[in-house]
Amino acid sequence: MNWGELAATLNALLGRLDESFAAQRRFMADASHELRSPSPSCRRSSTCASLAMTANAADYRESLEVMRRSVRR
Repeated sequence: MNWGELAATLNALLGRLDESFAAQRRFMADASHELRSPSPSCRRSSTCASLAMTANAADYRESLEVMRRSVRR
């Protein structure tokens, strides 16, 4: 192996490491955001589903219970 090949191999390795660290940073930022704001996302998805269904009072109550449990988590 000559110096050029070694340099190319090391550059490729460093490039893959850089991509891996960037992906990890994106994941941590996304996870952090989701953990800080579970209520709005839960409210948005569950509320829209509840409003879209035509149901009786018991069904709406069950939907609200699901939302409450999700928000507590």
